[in-house]
Amino acid sequence: MNRSSVLPTWIGAIVATGLLLLVGVVLWLWATIPARPDPDLLPSRPLGGSATAFVDAVEEGRALARSLAAEEKLPGLSLAVALD
Repeated sequence: MNRSSVLPTWIGAIVATGLLLLVGVVLWLWATIPARPDPDLLPSRPLGGSATAFVDAVEEGRALARSLAAEEKLPGLSLAVALD
């Protein structure tokens, strides 16, 4: 058995082991992210003023975004809404 055929096998084993470790760490981190018990406690800040005609829609959208962030354990969620 020559040395050139053994070297790629070791490289492949090292890369596969590294990928498995990376996937394990990512899954562990995702599973240990604490869930927020109350979506209303999530911070929310608008960058611009809300038009008074759309206050109800803005609050409904904000509540939906907060509940999605809490349920899916999203560490950050950014939304943009434009109005003509």
